[in-house]
Amino acid sequence: MLEKILVLEDDRSNLEILKIMFESENYEVMGIADAALLQKSLNDFRPDLLVMDIDLGDTDGRRLANDLKTSIAYNSLPIVLVTALGYGEIAKIECDADAILAKPLDVDSMVLAVHTLLYNNVLI
Repeated sequence: MLEKILVLEDDRSNLEILKIMFESENYEVMGIADAALLQKSLNDFRPDLLVMDIDLGDTDGRRLANDLKTSIAYNSLPIVLVTALGYGEIAKIECDADAILAKPLDVDSMVLAVHTLLYNNVLI
């Protein structure tokens, strides 16, 4: 059975890139471009991991991550946030995501983060 990754990214070209990246690593991937679809997608798709952008237009991925980490249903769901902020700015972000990676995404770093969170349950 393939591990399932839900990707929330409002930039459709970035969403497609992430989907292709994860599918090439043999993950089952569902992509959504609207934060309003997150809860339904989580309930229907039941992902093993969530990847989402921080800047989702009128929604902040950090807030969504914090909300999920305080919910009984999703507090153990690994969450990877992606952002256009530089690594110096990323260090200042306070949120409960398991990993935060900078854009442009380094494929090896993303794959390593996802693999680590899915198979080793290690925070990075």
